[in-house]
Amino acid sequence: MRTIRDGARMGNIQENWVVRLYYGTGSDYIEFCDTTISTPSSNALPIITDIGSIRESLDLASCTSKISNLSVTLANIKIDGTLASELLSETDTAAGVFMNHDVMVRSYLNGNFANVQTVYTGRLRGISWTAAEVQLDIEPNQPWDFLSIPNVQADSGRYFPVVYGDYTANTSTPGSEALCASLALWPVEIDTRTGGESFGLVHQSIASGGELHFYEESTDSLVPVTDSSDATTDASASYRGGYAMPAPTLFRHAWKFKAEQYEGSETNDFTDPHKATDYKRQADTIYTYAYDVLTVSPGSGDIGILPLNFPRLSLKMTGVYTVTVVWTATASSGTPTGTMQISASDSSISGTTNMNVGGGQQSYTFTGGTTGDAPPEWIKIRAAGAFYTGGTVNITVRIWDVIITTEVEIDTSGDATAQARAIEGVDTLYCGSDGFAKSWSSGACDTIQEIHRDMLIRFAGLSTSTPDGYAALDTARSGWSGRLWLHAPEELRKVLERLQYEGQFVFAWASDGDPKYIYVKSSYSSGDVSATITPGRDTSAIQYSLTPFSDIVSKQELKYERHPADDSRYLSAYTKTNSARGNFNFDSLENIEQIELDYLVDSVASHATITDLVFGAPKRLISCELYRPELFTIETGDIVQLENDAIYYMITDVTRSQGKFTVKAREVG
Repeated sequence: MRTIRDGARMGNIQENWVVRLYYGTGSDYIEFCDTTISTPSSNALPIITDIGSIRESLDLASCTSKISNLSVTLANIKIDGTLASELLSETDTAAGVFMNHDVMVRSYLNGNFANVQTVYTGRLRGISWTAAEVQLDIEPNQPWDFLSIPNVQADSGRYFPVVYGDYTANTSTPGSEALCASLALWPVEIDTRTGGESFGLVHQSIASGGELHFYEESTDSLVPVTDSSDATTDASASYRGGYAMPAPTLFRHAWKFKAEQYEGSETNDFTDPHKATDYKRQADTIYTYAYDVLTVSPGSGDIGILPLNFPRLSLKMTGVYTVTVVWTATASSGTPTGTMQISASDSSISGTTNMNVGGGQQSYTFTGGTTGDAPPEWIKIRAAGAFYTGGTVNITVRIWDVIITTEVEIDTSGDATAQARAIEGVDTLYCGSDGFAKSWSSGACDTIQEIHRDMLIRFAGLSTSTPDGYAALDTARSGWSGRLWLHAPEELRKVLERLQYEGQFVFAWASDGDPKYIYVKSSYSSGDVSATITPGRDTSAIQYSLTPFSDIVSKQELKYERHPADDSRYLSAYTKTNSARGNFNFDSLENIEQIELDYLVDSVASHATITDLVFGAPKRLISCELYRPELFTIETGDIVQLENDAIYYMITDVTRSQGKFTVKAREVG
């Protein structure tokens, strides 16, 4: 097909718009054109008395795009014996319905009716009329209109969730306890409880790796739920219109964790005692230590006391717990001896082991008994020197780690009502199985742009064909991993727009109705330029301006990686300050943007870099009317340059009416 660039040249502009209305099965149509122009085809009826303008825009701050409605006025004359108002308002399907069917507006320039460009696509959403005129209201076709996700319900009314992303389950069972360091899991809502099992709704069939986890708030850990034989259930089952993952209802689980620094008035002889326990979910690798240097005289004496809080556990301990202490002890001279001792607030644990001074790193596991419904309030580690006849020496004791293991479950010793109440109180578990795979090919769907595209296909019915600009975007955002879970309906449009913002791209529609992805690159070259514009020859007087200072983001404080058990918490943070912030006379708290990223979990620094590139300093804005018809093919997202100007501008606003074409653009490179 020839394009406008083939036939349009400088000179007086005559542009004719033809409106095509589809009806019936969607392949049949009728065309209308302006009463003041020559008929571009034998099928077009010249009854348009007025036609509005079309505006397309994109907002790089929110990463959204908009297309305006279009109003068309027709003369209400008879068409094949039927008034236009009666024909177009027909609701009898046998006769062919126009309402809510596709509309296409095509442009013909300078009387060249073989040279056509589609400038608008939409649907006929409204019609009104008088005896003389028919008013058509045409809206852009947005496939996500009126859609919410998730949209599949179980019999209970709860929704099977929507889940995307790459997740990591923990592995820990009684007898093989582990530090459950991963919080990269998603919440699972319990739907029913029967036969000793609780069933949580999941997004798809899970063959393995889906074992449900219990959240222990005091240790901030997600721990796999096991049955009485220490096994986990990791495969889903068909369930009431979807899938569910079962878990034993007593929610038995066992894991390792670290004690906490004691907050009471107990004597604490160690310097930096908080270092002795590293972090609750930190891996077993030992990084730091609490230390002390005290003088030991002949006879025995305390070297140091380290009291630690025992975290409050959610359920009842079902067996013994253990405390493993790791330490080193060195002496300034001689070979004194010592002991490492432990005791608990409730006397459930008490023990002593020899401390080999000068013997390198040592560890010992002390075993305590269950004390009913609650663990001890605190445990106390005491390092003591033994009798030494060599005189006074200095001994340095360093406690490198204190690790606790325990096992808990719902208390079955009380009455049935209390037990049932405790079980009902657990309404959410957590799963480490991955989210949906790609709809258009195989493999994981775990980057922000992949999730966005899959939603359009899976929930809005878009084609699996690759949209314009997607391949380049996919390369540019290859490391931008995301995790998303939804359990209650949200507007699909809002979810898509949030993904666009967090992925720093815009989804839009080309004038011919095809989908496209737009994004700001880190740098541009001549190959990115759609058109070079000569001011004066090609344009009206160009209006120049700078972005207002209220739009400048000179510092970003980002929170990301949403906590699966607490929507108000984020696990990670990142701050980026624009290097030119001091040049603009900002006060210390001015133009700082605090950003919460709900879905993005990686490449947050890259996200901040793109925002800084576009909004970190004042940028040039231009607006003008274009006179050269071959420039009428420009669309939002296109990159243009002005002749003899090295700046790259992105088109952010296009307004067109018959014979008139105006644009706005902003500096991006």
